[in-house]
Amino acid sequence: MAYIDDILALSPDHVWTFDGGFTDSVGTANGTNTGFVTNTPPLCEGASNSSSSNNVGDRVTIPATADIEVTYNRKALGGWIRVDSLQLPPKSIYREGTTGNQFNIIMWAGNNLMLDLVAGTVVLQAYSDNVFKPNRTYHVFAKVEGTGFDD
Repeated sequence: MAYIDDILALSPDHVWTFDGGFTDSVGTANGTNTGFVTNTPPLCEGASNSSSSNNVGDRVTIPATADIEVTYNRKALGGWIRVDSLQLPPKSIYREGTTGNQFNIIMWAGNNLMLDLVAGTVVLQAYSDNVFKPNRTYHVFAKVEGTGFDD
C-alpha cells in the first residue's frame, strides 16, 4: 500500500501531495505556489515527483477555511522532508495562522525540529533531539489533541 493510501484511509479534511501541484485533493483549500519547483525527484513511495525550495520567499499559500487557522481541537500534519545542507535557523517548514493562534513546524538550531503552538497568550514548544542529516529523507508528523479532547 502506498503512503497516500494510508493517509486517505484516515478521511482527512485536506490533502496536498505536492506531487507536481498544490491542489487540495479531498477539500477545497487549493494552494498557491510562489517559487517552489515541482519537477524534483520523489521523496516517498507512490509519488512521481516532489517540490523543492531554495529561497526565503518561496512558499505555498493555503487559504483559511473553517478547520485551518483555528484553535487546536484536533490537528495532525505529516509529510516527507529532505534538506541538502545545515540550515540557518529559523526555517519555517509549515506555518498556519498569523496572530493569536499559530501552528508551526520549524527547522531550528542546527537542523533540529521544533513544534511551536500559540493559542492566545499561551505558547507551547516541543523540540526534537534528532538532527536532520543533509541529503537524507525524513518523515515528519505533528499531532495536537487540543482542549477539546482533554489534552
